[in-house]
Amino acid sequence: MPRYSSLFDRLLANSIEDEKTGCWLWIGAHRKGYPRLTMRRPGISHPSRIAAHRAMAELVVQRVLHPVEETIEHTCLNTACINPLHFALASNSENVADMNARRFGKQRRVFKPLVDPTLYIVDPLVRSLPTLRSEALHQECPF
Repeated sequence: MPRYSSLFDRLLANSIEDEKTGCWLWIGAHRKGYPRLTMRRPGISHPSRIAAHRAMAELVVQRVLHPVEETIEHTCLNTACINPLHFALASNSENVADMNARRFGKQRRVFKPLVDPTLYIVDPLVRSLPTLRSEALHQECPF
């Protein structure tokens, strides 16, 4: 098994960029269309399977997301995408309601993006983690 210097490097090494859409497509394991990886979580002695897009989102917000109250909505509609610029936070019920709306051709709900450009420095030309702006450190966390 290859060693990576960070979880972010591991995520990047197992994804490729789609230049047309800007999606970072996971080329590793999938389950029901969603990217998966095995990793150790803090405080848990054994490795567990986690969605790769959830791991990426947790890297950006720098904390573990609540399993029910915080799910990742893919604004690009590509479940294999792990690009944090294509993520929005939603509750589980909001995510399911949006999925059903899409299924029946109804208007999609607009969610708050995970990476707010007023809070994060983003270079869309480079595959890198968004970094929190220094002035945002003094604001209350929006998540």
